Amino acid sequence: MVGVDGYNRGHCDPIHGWRSFQEIFGGAHNVAQRRGLNMFIGEFGCVEDTDCGGGGGQSKAEWFLQAGKTIRSWPRVKAAVYTHAEGSFLGTTPDYWIDTSRSSLHAYREVGLRPYFL
Repeated sequence: MVGVDGYNRGHCDPIHGWRSFQEIFGGAHNVAQRRGLNMFIGEFGCVEDTDCGGGGGQSKAEWFLQAGKTIRSWPRVKAAVYTHAEGSFLGTTPDYWIDTSRSSLHAYREVGLRPYFL
């Protein structure tokens, strides 16, 4: 099994910026595919686009919806654990709480209630 973790730190990360779930975990998924191994995503998280002075990008809610679609399309992912916490990165405190907005909470619930994830 390939175990990985990753975060979309958005504008709190001046090098990578906003990244999709697929961008974050695509490399590990490719390794798992090539080696015929399953995946365990031990930690993942996403900030709001407005964190750390950002704005104008994809919403955290949309990020959750796309992450759910990606996980569903990658049958080698056997488990994924969301990090519902405040983080620390380069002197900032990115907020990975699921409920940083009503829309992010709604999207997270929507994905979690899909039959594939039950």
